[in-house]
Amino acid sequence: MFKQVFIIQCQSTGEFLTPRLNYTHNMNLAGRFTQKEAAVETALNDLDFDFMIYDFYERDTQVKK
Repeated sequence: MFKQVFIIQCQSTGEFLTPRLNYTHNMNLAGRFTQKEAAVETALNDLDFDFMIYDFYERDTQVKK
């Protein structure tokens, strides 16, 4: 099973926002949001309008077999 996730990238630096609101160049360390609205709100609070939000699907490791 897969789930949709959203990540935030600062446009001017190219860095991704981490779960602790730090920055990293490593996309694997970027914070994941399950709702786009939460990602937008966090980006606006931390980066004003200098951001891009990307979405993709990850394997859901919480699924019971």
